[in-house]
Amino acid sequence: MDLQIISTLLTTFPKIQSSVVEPVPEHIAIYKDNVKMANYSSIRWDWHQMTWQEYYGTGALKTKKFHFITAIHVMYYFEDLEATVHQLLDSLVDGGILFMIIRAERPQDLEFVDRFAVLGTNIFSEYNAATITKMLQRLHIKYDSIRVRSSVDITACFDKNDQEGQLLLDFIMQTIGFQDAFPAEIVKDVLQCFRSSQFSEKVEEKVLLRNDWEAIIVSK
Repeated sequence: MDLQIISTLLTTFPKIQSSVVEPVPEHIAIYKDNVKMANYSSIRWDWHQMTWQEYYGTGALKTKKFHFITAIHVMYYFEDLEATVHQLLDSLVDGGILFMIIRAERPQDLEFVDRFAVLGTNIFSEYNAATITKMLQRLHIKYDSIRVRSSVDITACFDKNDQEGQLLLDFIMQTIGFQDAFPAEIVKDVLQCFRSSQFSEKVEEKVLLRNDWEAIIVSK
């Protein structure tokens, strides 16, 4: 999605400098490959393999500010959400924009976590769009938000012999080898829960897991 945003920006701003902050080396490698394929010759790139907190702590932003910052599905990983939002806003020029994307609030997510506490993993982070917007309201920071309906085809997850389906299930559950990591009965219950109308919709022969998200935009 970052590259889609950049493509849109290029229609108005022909020259862009983009700073990428990402702690996982594999993710940076994939991003670089995508950049090469897209052939963004008019963009200057600089890459920082570190967390946002580490990057902010280098002091580089004392003399450098951004016009546009994207935080796409990353807000889940910050321990101090309020401090991080302040840092992001502090890193913008006046009139700059902070663009966040995060999972929309859904009551059934909390129900799932309670029901399958034995899994020992919270696949639905305690942070969601409501967490962000309530915090912004408390801090008297103006924002706009847009909820977007989204879904992912999980049909292949129900076939234990489908390798791509099992990798997708591992990703959703944030557990490597999920099918073999827990008793068969628990795995069966999880899959039945995902198949239920509370979480998914069936379109023809496909099972589409609902995954709505919100875009939250803050102008400095």
